[in-house]
Amino acid sequence: MSASRRRRATSSWCCCSFRFQVFFAGILATFIYLKVPGHRFYRSVYFLPVVLSPIIIGAIFNIILAANGPLNGALSVIRIPTVDWLGLPETALPTVLVVHIWATFGMAFTIFLAGFATLDAELLDAAKIDGANLWQQIVHVIIPSLSQTIQFVFVTTTIGMLTGLFALLYTMTAGGPGAASYLPEFLIWKLNGEARPALASAASVFLLAIVLVIGLIQIRVLRRATKEA
Repeated sequence: MSASRRRRATSSWCCCSFRFQVFFAGILATFIYLKVPGHRFYRSVYFLPVVLSPIIIGAIFNIILAANGPLNGALSVIRIPTVDWLGLPETALPTVLVVHIWATFGMAFTIFLAGFATLDAELLDAAKIDGANLWQQIVHVIIPSLSQTIQFVFVTTTIGMLTGLFALLYTMTAGGPGAASYLPEFLIWKLNGEARPALASAASVFLLAIVLVIGLIQIRVLRRATKEA
């Protein structure tokens, strides 16, 4: 795969990952707020990975996802082709991103729950009385009421995706195979380790600019979307 195609694939995977993380956390928080059976248990389970160190999580998943690890062992038992999850350029970065989502979505989930604490329950009750189904309640009541929370979660999740993956990348792939799982933070560390501090500083400033631009764009787009909703 060429460098340009690899960069496009990396950007695509990152964008899809943080969108899925926000959507998944929002849906789960909605179910917990509506008090699905076992909601107290789920609340603690979802947040548990957040308190674990990324180094510990990376070490655990290194064992689970190894070519001869438990996951591939289970797949071989049910006659599904095994995959070298961390050893192939096509799967290394997506695998790390999936682990990152599992490890960090509990924080977004908690922020959504805090936002639900400010939600006017009378609006939901009125929507139910008017015959609104669950989807209509989410679209016309919950999303507009939680617009500020959604904006905050989108921005913090994007920043975390761009700047919070170093420990997992270092532990699980070390940027490899080759440079297949390089992300900005890891690249900055690599440049600094190669005694190129000027390039590392320039990359750091560029990363900061990207985070600011993406954050501002997301806030504007989400604000417009919630007004239309």
